[in-house]
Amino acid sequence: MSTSTSKYPTPEDLIGRRKRTGILEISLGRMIPWKNPTGGPRDGFTTAPTQTTPWLVHDTAQVDVTHLFYNDKGLALPRASYTFPLPHGCTVVGFSCRIGRDRVLQGRVKPKREAREAFERATSEGETAGLLDEQTPEIFTATLGNIPARARLKFSISCIVLLKYDYVDGSSGLTTFTLPVYIAPLFGMPSPGLFRALDTSASLNRLSIEVDVLAPGAISSVTCPSHSDAEIEIGAVRRACQTWREFAQSQGQRQDPDPRTAFIRLPEMVAQLDRDFVVEIRTQPEAGLETPQACLERHPQWDGHTAVMLTIPSRLMLGTTATAAAHADGQGEIIFVADRSGSMGDKIAALRSAMEFFLKGIPTERSFNIHCFGSNHESLWARPTAYSADTLQTALGYVSQHFRADMGGTSLLPALKAVVAGRDRGRTTDVVVLTDGEVWDLDETLRFVREARAASENRLRFFALGIGAAVSHALVEGIARLGGGYAEVIPAASSGGWDSRVVAVLEAALTGHIGPIGVDVEVHGSEEMQHVTTGERSTATPNNYANSRLKMMQSPAAVSSVSPFLRNRVFFLFESLPSAAHLSCLRLRATRPSGEEITEQVPIRVLSAPGTAIHKLAARALLGDLERGQSIIHLADGGPTLGPLATQKAVMAEGKRLGCKWDLVSKWTSFYATEDRFQPPPDRGGYPERARAAEGEGHD
Repeated sequence: MSTSTSKYPTPEDLIGRRKRTGILEISLGRMIPWKNPTGGPRDGFTTAPTQTTPWLVHDTAQVDVTHLFYNDKGLALPRASYTFPLPHGCTVVGFSCRIGRDRVLQGRVKPKREAREAFERATSEGETAGLLDEQTPEIFTATLGNIPARARLKFSISCIVLLKYDYVDGSSGLTTFTLPVYIAPLFGMPSPGLFRALDTSASLNRLSIEVDVLAPGAISSVTCPSHSDAEIEIGAVRRACQTWREFAQSQGQRQDPDPRTAFIRLPEMVAQLDRDFVVEIRTQPEAGLETPQACLERHPQWDGHTAVMLTIPSRLMLGTTATAAAHADGQGEIIFVADRSGSMGDKIAALRSAMEFFLKGIPTERSFNIHCFGSNHESLWARPTAYSADTLQTALGYVSQHFRADMGGTSLLPALKAVVAGRDRGRTTDVVVLTDGEVWDLDETLRFVREARAASENRLRFFALGIGAAVSHALVEGIARLGGGYAEVIPAASSGGWDSRVVAVLEAALTGHIGPIGVDVEVHGSEEMQHVTTGERSTATPNNYANSRLKMMQSPAAVSSVSPFLRNRVFFLFESLPSAAHLSCLRLRATRPSGEEITEQVPIRVLSAPGTAIHKLAARALLGDLERGQSIIHLADGGPTLGPLATQKAVMAEGKRLGCKWDLVSKWTSFYATEDRFQPPPDRGGYPERARAAEGEGHD
């Protein structure tokens, strides 16, 4: 042992016709799932139930989160904060706070420093103000200053979530919605800002959930793997609607059974707050589900602004699973990186079971090795070894005898560096990480995964199996997405219910590696506008445009970085598209593991109504690229040669510009909330305010 166009639902259903496919209603108690170091509630600041209402449309959800608080003291509170998790990958698009009946703090996005300075200035002058900061991609902090005595507060946060979707068993679709309600204690030190936020936050102690779902196709099954006591009923929901107006009119009415609907309920005030809430919906997909789809959205106010979203189904680029497996590199190596840190104490049984399953499924022609990590790292062999009956028994013995939570902290990055440094560069390598993800150095770890894969020219892939009830989805799914692989999450319990997830990760790791991928946008209207992704790019000053003439941005900038095992989205955001230009189609190019070169011509469907939803999704994707070092500024060939400082300045400037322009909270921008006088709206017969907004009454 060594040490070291079809019936397929499109975004038009969400944006154009506002088709509603689900309601999720959640009530929470004391806010946030991070324990108060003093053991009790913050003095003078108590909480009331909280509601979260996602509207699930196909694999997209718009989520409104409402947190209720009460200052039960006779004096004003100078400041209070609340740190909370939101779904991984969400786009926060709105923030407000209502105080009593007639005061509203309305959030507007500013550069982070300007927002903080404005907040401090307002509160020092005695004004009531609010601030919403992104601490990590999964953790946010809301702060309120000068809270009036005996005041009731209602924080409202809106976000858009792209749900995880898999095409499983060749015949059904699986949509997963994960609502984080718990921030697990992580190894290492958080950033100073996050440390202060966690130390001063209130705490969560109750949870009740009700879920209504309307799926795009007939539902085969609904499960709640996180909470076994959930009551689930398929085909009978309180409100089955196809439009926002039908939703408003249906409240209180009984609906006929519909096979596309389901209802999930948890017992009131559940105390199981050490795990995320997870719902899985398995459906029978309609024709055309697994073909690429593209839609175009025009901005309702800004000339020249157009957004295009291309959805690439999982495994499209692989062909059939059997074909992909048949063309896998028989001389490749597979390396397992197992977490044996102290936080794995209640997950070691699941880790052993998963590792034993993985080891028994390796093809005989592969080489393999096992690395373990905690505060340090070690490996079974110095180098990967050929798979045989003898080496299998050695590996199984190593797992049964040595797999304990006895290696201290969770230092994943040094272990990954050792694996990559020791791999055979003449072979393809697949790395499978098994971890609970309880680390703070997320950015550094994901940056290394991305850079290692890029340097290997796609001969290196990373996969992840998250273990436990509060896994960091940002880490586990980030490893898979940036590493060109696949990720799943299993519970800590070692028996039953998750074999298929382990099988899915192993099958993905054993498939052949794909070749280069590319996407071109075809523009008609003038001869010089063709294949705009290859158009000229200005090199005079650093910018984030893939095509400078049309001010077109693309995410991801390097399409070859996408994982063929995931449902991917490629965004194009135009800021200066001529009115005469016509975006006709997208061309998707890829080389499958068999060597077959495929070209898919994807027609672009124009949404019937202008909107901003796809624009904001595109802007959020571009911000994510900037944060991860994957933007055009970082990667574009032919761009200006920038030093580290110049690149950092260009990235920061672009992050501020995009965040402020599209009202998105990010690494560089925050919501600053100032007071507006509020007049209660007239009674609209129960018609919800967000439904009116969806119909376009005074809103984008």
